Amino acid sequence: MDYRPIDQATREAIRTALDRNFFVEAGAGTGKTTVLVDRIVAILRNGHATVDELVVITFTRLAAAELATRVRERLEETRDTTESEEERARLEEALYALPRARIETIHAFAAGLLRERPVEAGLDPGFEEMDDLSASLAFDEAYQDWLATLLNPEDGERPEAVWRALNRGLDLRHLREVVEQVHHHRSLLPLVHDDVPAPDIHGFLARFEQDVDELEEILARCRNPADHGAQQIRMLMAQRDDLRAVRNDRDALERAILHLPKISQKGARTSWVDPADCDRQKEICRELNEAVEEVKRALRAEAIAGLLPLAEDFVRGYTEQRRRTGRAEFEDLLIWARDLLRDRPEVRRYFRERFRCILVDEFQDTDPLQVEILLYLCGEEPDGVAARDWRELRPAPGRLFLVGDPKQSIYRFRRADISIYEWVKRHVLPGDLCTITQNFRSLGGVIDWVNGCFQHIIAPHDGVQAGYVPLDPWPQARLDLPRAPVVVVHHEMDGSADDVRRYEATTLAALLRQAVDVEGWPVRDPETGEIRPARWRDVAILIPSRTGIEIYEEALAEAGIPYRHEGGRSFFQRQEVRELINCLRAIDDPGDRLSMVAALRSGAFGCSDEEIFLAAEAMGTDFDYRREPPPEHAAVADGMHTLRELHTLRHRLPLPELVRRVIDETRLIEYALTLPQGDQAAANLLKVVDQARAFAAARGGGLRAFVRWLDTATSRSTEEEDADVAEAGDDVVRLLTIHAAKGLEFPIVALANLQGRDARTRNVIPDHAVRRLHLRVGSQDQGYFETPGYAAAAEIEKQHDAAEQDRLLYVAATRARDHLILPVIIWKGSREKERKPKGMLARLAPHLPVPTPDHSPNGADIDGCHVLLAAHLPVGDNGLRESPPATNVDVDDVLAVRERWLMERAALLKQAGAGLQVTTASSVEAWDQEPADDAEATPGALPRDAALAVGTALHATMEALDLSDDGEVESMARAKAAEAGVPGHADEVAALARACLASGVVQRARAAERAAREAAFTLPVGDGFVEGRVDLLFREPDGLVIADYKTDRVTPEQVDARLAVYRNQAAVYAFAVAEVTGLPVKEVVFVFARAGVERAIPVDDGLLALGRHLATASATLTDAAVAAG
Repeated sequence: MDYRPIDQATREAIRTALDRNFFVEAGAGTGKTTVLVDRIVAILRNGHATVDELVVITFTRLAAAELATRVRERLEETRDTTESEEERARLEEALYALPRARIETIHAFAAGLLRERPVEAGLDPGFEEMDDLSASLAFDEAYQDWLATLLNPEDGERPEAVWRALNRGLDLRHLREVVEQVHHHRSLLPLVHDDVPAPDIHGFLARFEQDVDELEEILARCRNPADHGAQQIRMLMAQRDDLRAVRNDRDALERAILHLPKISQKGARTSWVDPADCDRQKEICRELNEAVEEVKRALRAEAIAGLLPLAEDFVRGYTEQRRRTGRAEFEDLLIWARDLLRDRPEVRRYFRERFRCILVDEFQDTDPLQVEILLYLCGEEPDGVAARDWRELRPAPGRLFLVGDPKQSIYRFRRADISIYEWVKRHVLPGDLCTITQNFRSLGGVIDWVNGCFQHIIAPHDGVQAGYVPLDPWPQARLDLPRAPVVVVHHEMDGSADDVRRYEATTLAALLRQAVDVEGWPVRDPETGEIRPARWRDVAILIPSRTGIEIYEEALAEAGIPYRHEGGRSFFQRQEVRELINCLRAIDDPGDRLSMVAALRSGAFGCSDEEIFLAAEAMGTDFDYRREPPPEHAAVADGMHTLRELHTLRHRLPLPELVRRVIDETRLIEYALTLPQGDQAAANLLKVVDQARAFAAARGGGLRAFVRWLDTATSRSTEEEDADVAEAGDDVVRLLTIHAAKGLEFPIVALANLQGRDARTRNVIPDHAVRRLHLRVGSQDQGYFETPGYAAAAEIEKQHDAAEQDRLLYVAATRARDHLILPVIIWKGSREKERKPKGMLARLAPHLPVPTPDHSPNGADIDGCHVLLAAHLPVGDNGLRESPPATNVDVDDVLAVRERWLMERAALLKQAGAGLQVTTASSVEAWDQEPADDAEATPGALPRDAALAVGTALHATMEALDLSDDGEVESMARAKAAEAGVPGHADEVAALARACLASGVVQRARAAERAAREAAFTLPVGDGFVEGRVDLLFREPDGLVIADYKTDRVTPEQVDARLAVYRNQAAVYAFAVAEVTGLPVKEVVFVFARAGVERAIPVDDGLLALGRHLATASATLTDAAVAAG
């Protein structure tokens, strides 16, 4: 039977009615991307607009790339089937022009506007878009300069607002937080500031004195001095006297008021002669506490309100600095584009005429700033009068197409604003709303449950929540199941939140193993549509947040289920990253014993607590890796020796090379690969190296500055994605947040961890309508500094948060194609009287069936769900793994077992310590010959460490330079010398680089068809490996040429003698390159940069044989033997 979507008429109108605007609400799985592609192709096919007149805005770069691919495919398909030559010509032209189509994110589109009209935007046409790290470092530098000037002004006039705030307990950390939030929300500038009156603290003091005086009179009638109420009155009397003593010092009086403790209502009526006195003192204490808290709030509100104008001044100044220097932050792109369109009517008209159609995907994720840009671009201005207020603009017919789903608006933390969505729907396109509801993704049973549940959960609330629009199931989405596709796993228990997570995790693991390994649940293959048994890669476990996620990882690992935690943003909290940071911190600061101990007991060195304790006891106050530990503590001694060696390198190696050396020396990669999810841990460690490289490139500083940056990111729980190791074909269960699952679908979806508390408290709430920024800084212990409107705004924000939690549940449930698993663990904590669902599960539970008293062990279908009892799953006793009861064993047996374990461990450590035999090609330069004279003996020679650093800088310079243009030698040499830690030798590096560039072999490389620089190789030989890095490799008609730069301090007359030393290296290089490439190598050329000469060693069979011999011998020798020759 040929089925037609129930909303086919609406879809057809979207495709054909090109002269009208559309606001399309598309439910989950309804094919909104297909609808969008259909309209784009129709616009191009009918000549309504050309590729250059079309703008398509998507939410992510990946979505933009996928959309562009689908548009191309549909254009090709339509071109091949159309019968109209005119349409075919338009489609051909569209396909030719498609690479320049503006199918992109709003930020990329804004950047394009600025680059096209930079003069009007006040920007350098070649402005730079800073990445997050560069932007963070640049902000920190600007802020520190501003703060220094603020606290130590040249004229000596310190801003009163700052000192008032500091006096009232707001510290510099809070000041930075205020400035950061104003900077982050600078699109609101200029802010509307509240006129906050100064609190009447003397009036408060008079009230405090009056009330405490009355309490003192009442105290005389208390017959029990130990009564808690009486004790509190005596404390208040002392505080009254303290306040009186500083009444003439306003600053001191403010501090004293802010330090007043909370006043409680205490006392037993039997302790007073007249029980009414007890009641009266409690009443006074209650009213006095309210007065104390109110004056504290007023003092803090005035303090933070006074800082906002100062923060705004900094943000404006720093913004202008970025404009002048041509360095844009990510958010600048939108703000500057908005300002350009708002303030320059002629530019607005230019772009409005250029772009005839604007289409926006995922419109529910938009924010007011993006809506401003859209309306400036497509809004009509009657009589040609430029409008300053974007709210007055309305799009001309056929210019604007919006598609989204308000039920999937889940990015409020990224400024997505459902209220602006609703405003556009009601005021901008009120007559252009249409809905598509035909779901093609999920089985009918899943859709029926979603509709039945969420029609109650998602209720309309003006400006907060749109009403629920039911989805229509697709009749062709069928699967013969012996049960309902929604599986509810039920259990009741007592315990802690972590106990519940553990039980839920083991239950899910057992059910998933049963689904895949035992029962083979049928699924529709997402690629082919065929029905087949489920595989691990068909399963996704979706969680609202990552709190307790390690419990689910452990349960999957224990059950032998392969899994991958995808889209994780807790990079800085990962164990392997924290261990590496501890190592770096210890290497940077030998006096940081805590970090040294953390490093020693980490996977980097594997020392036990007992070993560290005994070594520390033996060394006493000398427990420092710069001291030599006693030899009997071998494990700790090895670790401390490694830390000492790395510490000596911290100023000699470039930062990224140092971090990589730390990882290599400690073998953290190898250790990580032995752990569950080891590939992810290893990739995260390598990502730290990448971060070090980016940090150095952004001129962030050396190791100490890098460690400080890592510590800040860790302490702030900065969100950073884990390194990407996912492969599309991996047969693993995917464990990811609901946010990360947005836009995806899976045959089997399990919801987990729904009962966690939503601990989010928004400390900043922007109000775009009135250009206000509501802020809160501080802590519960020390007190919060809140702007006057914060409390009211926070109450409204709670409504938005609750509504978004409901939408998050909807998004999670609608990811399921064939099976949806819902664990329902009803529990109570130690302080609760009854078991009840919590968190997000509390919203779902009323709409889920419960098991019957005589519930079948195989489960039963109830109200469209298949209900299982968790106790009937093979998860052990209540899913919790308990240790067996202790038995009486002989102590000698325990000690013998421990001694045997220690011996086996020592043997394993010795075996693992040998590792792979990896020899570098340069280390076999002359291992069978006498070593050359020490370079330091040469007159004028540098110390060995500096000489090595100069060599490193030369090679880095030659790698980065354009061989055909030596105009950047000096600047590149300065940069690379600084990275290598020898900035004072930049001129020397530049001279050496120019000598290399002038050499004959480099001239030949310029003329070669292909040339590679710093070409690395690793070649398995014998029982080990030989590795190396070729400075320059290029191909000539008769073979490959290898070039190597040498910085030896030799004269031209000494070159031939030195060349003999490098013959073995040439042999190994020639042999390795020939083996790796399969191409003949004709010669190895050494460029002696200081002498200004080069020497070539021809490659023949004898040299290749020597190279094979040396490589094989070296790879099987120990490092010590190679070094000794």
